[in-house]
Amino acid sequence: MELNENLIAQVAAYEPGPAVADLLKQTPTFFLVGISGAGKDTVGPALLQRNADQFHRIITHTTRPRRENHGVMEQDGREYYFISFEQAAGMLAAHQYIEANVYSGNIYGTSVAELEQAKTEGRIATGNIDVHGVAHYLALAPESVRAVFLLPPSYDVWQERLRRRYKGSADEADLALRMRTAREELRHALETAHYFFVINDDLDECIERVNAIAHGTVAEQRDRRTIAVAEDILRHLDADPRLGTLDD
Repeated sequence: MELNENLIAQVAAYEPGPAVADLLKQTPTFFLVGISGAGKDTVGPALLQRNADQFHRIITHTTRPRRENHGVMEQDGREYYFISFEQAAGMLAAHQYIEANVYSGNIYGTSVAELEQAKTEGRIATGNIDVHGVAHYLALAPESVRAVFLLPPSYDVWQERLRRRYKGSADEADLALRMRTAREELRHALETAHYFFVINDDLDECIERVNAIAHGTVAEQRDRRTIAVAEDILRHLDADPRLGTLDD
């Protein structure tokens, strides 16, 4: 089975069961999102390692293949639950997802079981889903959900990180796809007041601020510097002829 129009339509129309909103309202939830290469896979694990007794890491289900990160191959149940398109279709039919989305040609989703476990543990549920996934959570229980949109320090630094991360594993077409997705995510985040913007420059400072946001001790969601960085990266992406227009 492959990703086809029927499966895409099922994902687009997916709605969780009626009890999910109540479960979410009873479970503090925090998400770390951001453009590819912003550092989610570094900041997220470091945050959990330093505050292991306060968070429950939501492990996302994905249909994408495992890949190698910094010389280490991803493992099922650690970075993600790696499933087939057939399994994803079964979870959709059984309403086992809280939310599900198509991202860069694959299905990603978080399960009800993960949130139930966080509630049982009395911990903050956290994950690194994309902006579309966060939108689903916010629609269900905006008062219990906090979200950080992670940014690189600048467009040039971001490009360097992207090429270093995907050296040997991504061609120009794949990088263009990631940048096109980043353009859509940035525009969405800038238009959504709920997001806290955090620049991933100094790792320790970044983790400290993200942790404070997750615990609800930061009121200011964004400032002039973070907005300026986000808008500058978006301007570069809008001007990149390789990406075309949003309607292409």
